[in-house]
Amino acid sequence: MNIQEIKKALPILLRNRVVPFLWGSQGVGKTQTVKQIAKEQNLAFVHLHLATQEVGDLVGLLVHAPDGTVKHSRPEWFPTEGSGILFLDELNRAHPDVLQAMFSLITEGTIHTHKLPAGWSIVAAGNYQSNQFNVTDTSDAAWMSRFCHIDFIPTKEEFLVYAEETGAEEVARFIRTQPELLEEKTRERPALELVRPDRRSWLDMVGRLESEPGLEECRYELYAGIVGKTAAAAFLTFKKTSYAKLSGKDVLKKYKAVREKVLEAAKESGTRFDLLNSAVEEILSYVPGKKLPEKEIENFQQFLLDIPLELGLKVINSLHKVDWAQRNLILNNPVFVDMFKKMRLAK
Repeated sequence: MNIQEIKKALPILLRNRVVPFLWGSQGVGKTQTVKQIAKEQNLAFVHLHLATQEVGDLVGLLVHAPDGTVKHSRPEWFPTEGSGILFLDELNRAHPDVLQAMFSLITEGTIHTHKLPAGWSIVAAGNYQSNQFNVTDTSDAAWMSRFCHIDFIPTKEEFLVYAEETGAEEVARFIRTQPELLEEKTRERPALELVRPDRRSWLDMVGRLESEPGLEECRYELYAGIVGKTAAAAFLTFKKTSYAKLSGKDVLKKYKAVREKVLEAAKESGTRFDLLNSAVEEILSYVPGKKLPEKEIENFQQFLLDIPLELGLKVINSLHKVDWAQRNLILNNPVFVDMFKKMRLAK
C-alpha cells in the first residue's frame, strides 16, 4: 500500500482496535507517515525504538512501596491520559524476551500492571528480512496473528513530492531524470507469506472491519495482512457471489425486502430452484430449537405461498421431520393450509 492508501486505512484500523504492522525497507518513510497521521488526527505521538529496549525498560524497574511490597514503576514514556499513537518501531529487531513482553500490549494494551488509556492506539513497524538486516525471527504464528500486516510501498511520486516540500528540490529534480537511482532493491522475504488465518484474526479484526465502508479500495490488502492472501481472496469472492444469493434468514426476518427477488426466481419460465432451494435449506437448518417471533412465522408462511408448489411441498414434508416446536403453527394453521390447498388446486 502506498502512503495515501495507508493514511486512509490506518485511522479506520485504529478505531476498530486493529493493530497495523507496517513492513518496509529502511528509510522509506514509515515513521514519518505515522507521525503525519498522528498530527492530522490531533493525536499525541510516542516513538519507541524496540531495538534499544530491554524488558525492564518496558515493564518498569522494581521499586519498594510504602507498605513493604515491591511494584513495577511506570516507564517515563508510558502515557497516562489523552489520546495518541504508540509507535513500536523496529519491532522485529527487538530481543526475543522483549517480544514476549509485547504480547499483552498488542492485544490488550497492557504491560504488567500498566494499561494504555482508552484513547491510545498502537502501530508497529519493521524492516523486511533480507541479507542486509539482522532481524529477530517473528514468524511465530501466535505473534503474527496479532497484527494486520501491511506492505509499505510508497510511490516514487510520493517521495518526490515530499522531497520538494522539505526543500530538497535538487534531489527531486535528479531522481525525476534518473528514477532507477532512487533506491537499490534487495532480496527480501515478504511478511505476507507468513500470515495464516486463525479464529482470533477472523473475529477480532476481519469481523470488526466488515462494517467499515471506507475500505473498499484496499480491503483485500488489509484482509490479506490479517488472514493471508488465499483466505482473503476466498472470503471476498464468497461475499461477492453471496450477494446474488437469497438468504434464508432474510426470508424470515425481512421478507418484504427480499420478496421481489423470490417472486422473480419463482417465475414459471426459468425458475431459479438453486436460488430458492439454498434459502429453503438454510431455513430448515436454522429453525430447530429456535422460537421465532410471530412476524417471522408470517414471513415463512408467505414465502411458502410464493415459491413453486413442488418446492413448497418439499418444505412441508421436511418440516414433519424437523425437531422444531413451532412447526405446527404452520402445518396446523387453517388459514395457511386453506391457502396452500387453493394454490395446489390452481396448479
